[in-house]
Amino acid sequence: MRSRDASKSDLLVAVTAMDEVNIIACMLAKKNGIPHTIARIRDPKFLSEPVDYIKENFDIDLVLSPELITAREISRLVMTPSAINVEDFAKGRVRLLEMKLSPRSPFAHKELKDITLPPSVLIALILRDHHMIIPHGSDRLLPLDNVYFLGNPESLAEISSHSHAKYQRRTKKALIIGAGRTGQALAPMLEKQGISVKVIDNNEDHCQQMVERLKKGMVLLGDGTDMDMLTQEGVSEADTVICTTKDERLNLM
Repeated sequence: MRSRDASKSDLLVAVTAMDEVNIIACMLAKKNGIPHTIARIRDPKFLSEPVDYIKENFDIDLVLSPELITAREISRLVMTPSAINVEDFAKGRVRLLEMKLSPRSPFAHKELKDITLPPSVLIALILRDHHMIIPHGSDRLLPLDNVYFLGNPESLAEISSHSHAKYQRRTKKALIIGAGRTGQALAPMLEKQGISVKVIDNNEDHCQQMVERLKKGMVLLGDGTDMDMLTQEGVSEADTVICTTKDERLNLM
C-alpha cells in the first residue's frame, strides 16, 4: 500500500479468501488516498450489518458476497416460475423479466393491444428467431417467443405465474438441501415471500445457525441424498427443491 503506483490508483478490489484481509486492505487503501474500494465478504456476521455501517466503519464502498448474490438470484427465479432470466434495477424497484412464451399461455397469438397488463408493466422487447422486435400494439405474441417484461417485481411475479397457470403453479413450499452460507442467506428470503421452507443439512452447526435465522421454517439434521428421509419428509409435496451444498455432485444427485 505504500508504493507510489498503488496510491495513484482510483480503485482497489480486495477478493482474497479471507474477509479480514479484504477489510483491512480497503481501510489501508482509503488511508493512502485510493478513493473507491470493493471487497468480497462472505461471513454472515459482517453481512448482517447495515450497508451504511460497513461503509462508515470499514471504508468499503461496495461489498460483494458470492453466496448472497447466488441466494438473491435463486429467490428471484423461484418467485418468477416461468422466467428465463431476471435482472433488477433501481435497488430492486424495477425488474426486467425474460420469459419464453408457452403455447398454452393466455398471451399467445394475441395482439399487444388486446393484452391486459398491470399499469406498471410494459412489454419492452420480443426476441423471435434471433431477431429483435420493438413491440407495437398490432404485434402478436407467438409461442416460443422470448418476451421481455419491464415493471415492478410484484406485478411481474403475478404475470409470470398467470401466464403459465394452466400447468405450472407458484412455489408455496420449498425444500432446501444445504444450510451453508448460501442456504442461510436464501431461506429467510423465501420465508419473507410467504414460502414455507424446510431445510436439510448433515452439519449440526449449520443447522443450528439456520434455526436462528428462520421464524417458521423447519430445519432437519440429515443426509440430503437419503431417499427414505426425503420421502418421509414429503419431498414430493414441495413445489421447488433447491440444492446449495458445497458438493456439486451432491447437488446434482
